[in-house]
Amino acid sequence: SVDVTASNDYTVDTLYVNGEEIAGTSFILTKDTVVTMDVTSISTDITAVTNDAEDVGDYFAIVSGSVSGDAEGITRYIRYWKADNESTVYTTEVQDGSGDYTAEIIGLEAETTYCYQMTEYGEVKTFTTCAAPEDEHYVEDEESEIGSGEDNEDEEADDPIDENAPLVSVKAVTGRAGNAVDVKINIANNPGIVFAKFTVTYPSELTLTEVVDGGILGNATHSNNKASPYTLYWNNGTAESDFTGNGTIATLRFEISENAEDGIYPVMIQEVDSSTFNYNDDTVYFEVKNGSVTVVSTIIGDVNGDGEVTARDERDLSRHIAEWVGYETIDALAADVNGDGEVTARDERDLARHIAEWVGYETLPKSN
Repeated sequence: SVDVTASNDYTVDTLYVNGEEIAGTSFILTKDTVVTMDVTSISTDITAVTNDAEDVGDYFAIVSGSVSGDAEGITRYIRYWKADNESTVYTTEVQDGSGDYTAEIIGLEAETTYCYQMTEYGEVKTFTTCAAPEDEHYVEDEESEIGSGEDNEDEEADDPIDENAPLVSVKAVTGRAGNAVDVKINIANNPGIVFAKFTVTYPSELTLTEVVDGGILGNATHSNNKASPYTLYWNNGTAESDFTGNGTIATLRFEISENAEDGIYPVMIQEVDSSTFNYNDDTVYFEVKNGSVTVVSTIIGDVNGDGEVTARDERDLSRHIAEWVGYETIDALAADVNGDGEVTARDERDLARHIAEWVGYETLPKSN
């Protein structure tokens, strides 16, 4: 056996066994074998601190840390991966330079333990996501209807969705003109598939900027062309069994045009005929529940005014109610989550339930 201890990090330039240069990275050691290496130190003065995760939900988590040092080319980002799958590592958006760093990771799997660290130098920590809401939440989404006309309502009433059938749905969200929104694509009652192909259409007031796969349908090869219609595609040609997961299969981030008027902008999904099938080569058909992006001047629940309703808003509302210094002023209209004309602990409770996706709290303001 070979026991090597080094005080610095090194990269191997050349490897020799018994004086002969070896091109490969593996070799057989026998008695009296002499191994030597030409190395170059790659040690740095970088210090990375990984903070504990906060505001962990069923599909998201807020992680943070910091990087310090005077080495050239310092960057900040979070590496994360499933605890039971170290081979697939994801990274958050990279920022240049040292300093503090915070990122919201989305598209996570419910009731799953993840590892994460601040760059490759930080301590590895873990968090576990919460349990997902029951599947009925995805069906009873009042804001998922297309548009606002009577024709859509009549069509919905004439052709109700079978809640026990395989279902793919688009979540309805609300945002301000000029801001970004995350639209989740969910799957429920999944009977098991190995290939799936869906197209998503949306109006010109929405610009698709990012797609995050949910990680529950296997290998994803989504289109790199983000124009409408956009193609979501999962292909598992060598899989030995079906993928049966339910939950968020993809999260689409849209930028809302600064010129978008207040109103409802449909986001519609369609299954491509015969392109979704299972391990036994049987075609699988899904019911469809379309969603929308509602553009408004004031977003109920967006307490911090960043254009999104997230765990940060619940945190700020809680601090306002607890009379923290620095949180005295708040957008009272956005913070009045239950619409009773006051900002109280009941608003914080309802906002927390909305963020956790409780059934009955899908839309804000919440009427009691």
